[in-house]
Amino acid sequence: MARQSMAWKELRVGIVAISGFVILAAALVLVSGGRGLFTPKYTVKTHLENASGLRRGSLIWLAGVEVGSVGEVRVSRSDDPGRAVEVHMTIDRAFQQSIRRDSQATLGSIGLLGDKYIEISRGSQSEPVVSDGGEIDGSSPPDIKRIIQGTNDLMANVGDLVERVTGIAGKINVQEGTLGKLINDPGIFNNLTGTTEELQDLVKRITAGEGTIGQLVSDPRLYEELSQTLQLGQNVVTKVDSGEGTLGKAVNDPAIYDRAERMLARFEKVVKRIEDGEGFLGRLSKDDTLYSQFNQSLGKFSNVAEKMSNGDGTVSRLLKDPSLYSNLDLASAELVKFMHDLRENPKKYLRIKLSLW
Repeated sequence: MARQSMAWKELRVGIVAISGFVILAAALVLVSGGRGLFTPKYTVKTHLENASGLRRGSLIWLAGVEVGSVGEVRVSRSDDPGRAVEVHMTIDRAFQQSIRRDSQATLGSIGLLGDKYIEISRGSQSEPVVSDGGEIDGSSPPDIKRIIQGTNDLMANVGDLVERVTGIAGKINVQEGTLGKLINDPGIFNNLTGTTEELQDLVKRITAGEGTIGQLVSDPRLYEELSQTLQLGQNVVTKVDSGEGTLGKAVNDPAIYDRAERMLARFEKVVKRIEDGEGFLGRLSKDDTLYSQFNQSLGKFSNVAEKMSNGDGTVSRLLKDPSLYSNLDLASAELVKFMHDLRENPKKYLRIKLSLW
């Protein structure tokens, strides 16, 4: 009987122990998010510039969801500074379809000084799935040392800026510079006040319709005239666009363009002949002798014109002597009178005498 009692006690202890293990296993499964020891997993690796604070067992997140843990962190054999650390990640195979070749592993931190973790971005459906032992690109954010160093530089720049602003404020207080005089000199304020009052008076006069600007603003006739002018301009543009009138034909008729093009082609030919020395203009531009003769002829003509202007010679007297003009006018009048008498009485001037020998 004692042996049966002892066996029953041992059985109860075993049952309690087994129940405890079952409860512990269930608690571990619940804490781990449903992932157990027998969940299928696979390995993905990445390279980082710096893995400060990352260690074996650190969490792996996929779009904010825990999907695995860091298996190994070691220094890589690559000479590239951006691939100084090699990280092996153990991930549940159920999430393999979401990790593609364009996914990226980023080193993150819970808070500013919290635990490190790896955040993996979801890949595109057009990219291939990363297989077991494959690699995805990695990136390391600036570490706390760089942030602190940048903050120190920023504070130093801010301190320098504060000193400069303080110096400028001191100069302003003692009325140095334009801004100091503008703030502290009451005369500038008075001038500004007077200018503002004059502007207000000008606006009132314009609003009341005084002056040219006031009439432009207040007189509706000017607006109507301007509207009519714009309408006329629009009508002209419409006619030109429709090909009416000379300007419309010049704009829309391709024949005019062809004529202008042919004229330009001919002009180019003339210019080319002149450049080649053909014709009078070409020889004049190329031949120095012809140019000299032409220049001499112009000189002689200038001398003749100067003599005519001075009253020398018959032609100049004809131009300047009023008596020659009077005689010529009198002779013309006599000629007109003679022609009139000839028409009225031709027998007076025409006589035919016949004689027989």
